[in-house]
Amino acid sequence: MDEEEQRKWKHTYKKMEAFLSTLPREKGWLSEHLFQFQGFWYHKRTLQGTIVAQQHLKARSSDIFLVTYPKSGTTWIKAIAFAIMNRTHYNHQTRPSMSSGPHEIVYVYRDPKDLLVSFWHFATKVRAKDLPPLFQEEMLEQFARGVSPYGSYWDQVLGYWKASLEWPHRVLFLKYDEMKSEPAVHVKRLAEFMGQPLSLEEERDGAVHALVELCSFEGLSNLEVKKTGKRQAGQSLVVPTVLKK
Repeated sequence: MDEEEQRKWKHTYKKMEAFLSTLPREKGWLSEHLFQFQGFWYHKRTLQGTIVAQQHLKARSSDIFLVTYPKSGTTWIKAIAFAIMNRTHYNHQTRPSMSSGPHEIVYVYRDPKDLLVSFWHFATKVRAKDLPPLFQEEMLEQFARGVSPYGSYWDQVLGYWKASLEWPHRVLFLKYDEMKSEPAVHVKRLAEFMGQPLSLEEERDGAVHALVELCSFEGLSNLEVKKTGKRQAGQSLVVPTVLKK
């Protein structure tokens, strides 16, 4: 980023500070406040990033958006999609949406009871120590009113579910619990939706099982990039040999 770009970014964020002070706010889960903007609720940093993305992000026809509520398998679905896309034998240029058609969306739904419990444990770990404690009861009350990060969970789920029925070739609606119980089925389903179906040869060679194992909790925990936050220059993608041709 050159000096001119840095100057523009700093100016943008300075304007945001003044703008945030004008927005409705409620008690935050991860930070002090949630801010309401365009009908949704955001933590400060998330809202800043959202506004910048609205102003500068230009989606390409080849983009695939992975959409989840926090603590709904975000890292897991990213890992699966990444592994599918980076099967080294596959010719990416043959994927239909690389050349035409709108971008695609993969949405993952998780049971709200499990989601809230997981989110509460996460929030209590990362919430600043100088902020008042976040109680489960008040978190549940806010969640029921739709005052939660990224807005009403009910509206979000219903919106993506309806979209998946109306545009099944563009929106894939997955359920977290079903993915956990039958991961192989949903890995194949996701690969098909992304335009990179697993071949019969790959299935015979155990590629589906390898993908599931690679993207399991144990597999992700053992990745060097997960442990250190870094990947060595020139290091090849961590994809099992069975996926390489």
